[in-house]
Amino acid sequence: MSASQKQQVRAALRETLYRLEYAAFEQVMKRLLYQSGYLSVHLIGRNHQPGHTPSGGLDLAARSMTELTSVLTIAQVKQYRGPVPRRFVDELRGAMLRLGAEQGLLLTLSQFSQVAHIAAKSKVAPVKLIEGAEILDLLLAYRIGVSEKNGVWELDHAWLDTLPKRAIGTYDKTTSRKSQRGHSAGKERTQGPLPIPAISGEGQPQEATNPFNAESRTMTWSTHLMAGLNSLWILEAFPGGQAFSNENFALTVAAAALGSLLPDLDAAESKIKHLQIGGVKPFLLPSQLIHRQTGHRSLLHSLIALVYVALFGIVLAACLGTTAALALWLGYATHLATDACTRAGIPLLYPRMKRFHLLPKPLRIITGSQAEDVIFALLSLNAIVLLLRHLLTLSA
Repeated sequence: MSASQKQQVRAALRETLYRLEYAAFEQVMKRLLYQSGYLSVHLIGRNHQPGHTPSGGLDLAARSMTELTSVLTIAQVKQYRGPVPRRFVDELRGAMLRLGAEQGLLLTLSQFSQVAHIAAKSKVAPVKLIEGAEILDLLLAYRIGVSEKNGVWELDHAWLDTLPKRAIGTYDKTTSRKSQRGHSAGKERTQGPLPIPAISGEGQPQEATNPFNAESRTMTWSTHLMAGLNSLWILEAFPGGQAFSNENFALTVAAAALGSLLPDLDAAESKIKHLQIGGVKPFLLPSQLIHRQTGHRSLLHSLIALVYVALFGIVLAACLGTTAALALWLGYATHLATDACTRAGIPLLYPRMKRFHLLPKPLRIITGSQAEDVIFALLSLNAIVLLLRHLLTLSA
């Protein structure tokens, strides 16, 4: 019954998205990118009618960031019922080359033509195609436009009804095409498109005000790292602090640090993805494959992942020792625990995508807020105390 009812809501959501004004539909896609792990998403702010392509070949610009790099992604969205032809792939690729974008996304509620799929695979500025079925899967997974309680699904009318008020350049169907074109042209000359998101001198993304920003972003890698190091206090329960002997002290710390970053292999951009070991990025390809298959905060942020890491730890223990294997698992577990303290939560019981939270709603952490800064400072102090304690013990 629940599966059938969910499919009915899915179909209703699809029709609702088709009926939205194009600018309101863009807002849905903007939130989807945020929920998928992008840290900065900007509407380009063009005014046009549904079914008409604005000049320039892009509707959204997004930034994904790590401490090492900032990746510009540009996207074009199609509110089409029929197949989307190849020309839009070529149009988006041209915009990528013109703007120096590293990634391109083309999203549609329908499907892409076979020729479009072939063109998108070009090695020169490859474009990722996301079709209607995948978009609906993601919208339901992230509860965008829908809500679910006790297995009962329904459209989120309260949120959907706010979209026209939030949308920029919504097309007024009561206005004639001629007057609309004149109005849009005049408005575009006056305001112009929004700028591509840039990076400030301090290395922080310049983001437009967005009510979903705080809820969709994940904790910074540095906070996860400090939480992972703090998990080593658990090893203090071992008799005589044997977890930190001369032989395995550095290895144990490294294992906990690595474990604290591993869950973000499923993110579009993450610290672990660009981690270099001997000049090589061993996690780059796995991260790209995992993100393409699962998206952010899915399988790797669940109990299933914890079980797999524990099983891997049994094998790892034979090579590096039990302590290092346990530290890796503890670091991984703390990443999930800290993400579960944020407003976005984690899908602990994946493949069920309902989000799990460790804290009541008023206490959930907003990423990038002063609360996270305080938590990071406390975790850092605690980790320093732990490391200094054992360094002094080893030198004695």
